[in-house]
Amino acid sequence: MYQPEKLKERRVAQGLTQQELANALGVSKQAYSAWERGVKVPASDKVEQLEKLLSVPKGYFTEIEIVRLYHTLTPPNQEKAVRYVRSLATEEQTPKVVPMKKKLVAYHVYEKMSAGIGATIYNDRDYDTVYYDEELAHDFASWVSGDSMEPRYHNGSVALIRETGFDYDGAVYAVVWNGQTFIKRVYREKDGLRLVSFNPDYADLFAPYEEEPRVVGMIVGNFMPLGGIKMGCFDYSKEPRSDIAFVDMKSFYASVECVARGLHPLKTSLCVMSRADNSEGLILASSPTFKKVFGKSNVGRAYELLFDVKTRRFSYANARRQGIEVTPQYVRFIENWAKVTHIVPPRMDEYIKVNMQIQRVFQNFGGPEDIFPYSIDEGFIDLTSSLNYFVPDEALSRREKLDCVSADIQRAIWKETGIYSTVGMSNANPLLAKLALDNEAKKIPHMRANWSYEDVEEKVWGIPEMTDFWGIGSRMEKRLNALGIYSIRELANANPDRLKQALGVVGLDLWFHANGIDESNVHVPYRPKSRGLGNSQVLPRNYVRQRDIEIVLREMAEQVAIRMRRIKKKATVVSIHVGYSKDEGLSSIQAQRKIDPTNRTSVLSEVVLELFRKKYKGGAVRNVAVRYSGFVEESFGLISLFEDIEAVEKEERLQTAIDTVRDQYGFTSLLKGNALEGGSRVVARSKLVGGHSAGGLDGLK
Repeated sequence: MYQPEKLKERRVAQGLTQQELANALGVSKQAYSAWERGVKVPASDKVEQLEKLLSVPKGYFTEIEIVRLYHTLTPPNQEKAVRYVRSLATEEQTPKVVPMKKKLVAYHVYEKMSAGIGATIYNDRDYDTVYYDEELAHDFASWVSGDSMEPRYHNGSVALIRETGFDYDGAVYAVVWNGQTFIKRVYREKDGLRLVSFNPDYADLFAPYEEEPRVVGMIVGNFMPLGGIKMGCFDYSKEPRSDIAFVDMKSFYASVECVARGLHPLKTSLCVMSRADNSEGLILASSPTFKKVFGKSNVGRAYELLFDVKTRRFSYANARRQGIEVTPQYVRFIENWAKVTHIVPPRMDEYIKVNMQIQRVFQNFGGPEDIFPYSIDEGFIDLTSSLNYFVPDEALSRREKLDCVSADIQRAIWKETGIYSTVGMSNANPLLAKLALDNEAKKIPHMRANWSYEDVEEKVWGIPEMTDFWGIGSRMEKRLNALGIYSIRELANANPDRLKQALGVVGLDLWFHANGIDESNVHVPYRPKSRGLGNSQVLPRNYVRQRDIEIVLREMAEQVAIRMRRIKKKATVVSIHVGYSKDEGLSSIQAQRKIDPTNRTSVLSEVVLELFRKKYKGGAVRNVAVRYSGFVEESFGLISLFEDIEAVEKEERLQTAIDTVRDQYGFTSLLKGNALEGGSRVVARSKLVGGHSAGGLDGLK
């Protein structure tokens, strides 16, 4: 089956025109164009030429993707693929709708049975509760894990067991052996039990009598719990509902720069690369086309690109380092795109200005109390109270109305700023709106998707990678894997008590979230119980002189102290972080100390330097951070018999006077003499916003 859409997609990806490809094939442009439009089918020899010219495997344009991939597998894996696809087809053909009026029966399913099973099983509390629409006779139930007993017993189904002991050869039993429970066909032999799987891919197991295998009981039935692995534990009709739109600007920084240059934000290859002296070559944002062509997302380095940013020539060294196969066509493709790629410096003041325009658009659809900015390019809007105002048609559902208003928001943002936006929607809560945005809306043409309570089992539980779920990073994924949880479906159906015991409150939160439960309220933003203040920076070069490093640390200590005095707090904990250059191969310095409550710059600066001097043994430094925490009210203080009270009061009056001058005229209106030294960063950073070019240093303007 010829697939013209793949031909066009591959040509565009290679940066070739129809005319160029037609010339290489020895055909007219009109003939080639007909192939792309599906009007005509190329001859087999031309298909082979196309496969070579566009660097694709044989059959790429003529086979359905699943068929092509099937032929690349080994025979054993081909059999597995067929079984898996067949099981999916069977699952789709099996009716899944259960009449809600029918009585559901609860079953206690035990996760693991021990060798001391029998009477003790009934006192065990380590079980999951699942539901089925029929009451089946049994003594106890256990999960079926793995595919060794397929096609009769599927992974994730429940096996029902009768405590019969051994009855006859070839029946399916639950056998406890070496601390594990096996569900197998059992045959008694002279020296032990032979455990046989239904799946021919699995070899027989032999359990010698000397290892005391025990036949617990016969499998008398099995079923797949309603709602997938296990029916949900929540009655969503009792959960709060809000109509939420979570709006995200598509590649915000890059889009702003494209619009400013009269370029299309979605079709232009552009990246915002910090050329400020603190992070030369840091990619802060990139357009969708840049990401697609060069395979790079935001937050990368110039030296990771496949071309030199100055010469725009292909980087063979980077390609080798990344394990990329290099062909002449690929080199030409990268260099052609590199030549038309725009690399621009960040302009934080401009991004803030555009963000304010977008906030004004939001206020056309909801009051200030209905809007919760999530970041500079994303925000929640609670449309619960305004849906019927904007879409009064009673024939439409709230889901349909939310989609209409969200589309209006997208159009309004585009008309005002020229920027495209993506919207995650939910007629349930903010969490589901966020998940809809990240996992569906960003991948579809109209860039809107709605996930509500009725979508939890199909969409939330179906998220393919655990790290695509809000709140789960690679480290949390490993901790969940250690608990035997490898999917969001398994997380949602895990024992919440076990999760809390292993992961604390975070585990319980993840369990609620996996079930689509989120009781956060856009109108009541989260406020942390305790807070700290800090500042970090990446240095423009390797700092090797200790004096230069100390100048920067002293400046940062002063800057954070000013911010702390503005909120009328004193710190009781001082922390520093000093990161070495990657060339040093040394671990970062982490240090902190408890101190008496203070917000005096002189005291805090000395503590910062003492912590640094105690740990630093030499080496090139590239990033530093200072943080104060453990705040108390400014009025709180301890009187020391060893301090000159008059000198302290004099210093505080001077400090207040300096703060007042800086508040009115800017931080650089009063500087210490070491600001003129080569290692100082204070003047350069006073011209930044959020660490990037344009604006003023946070807390110092």
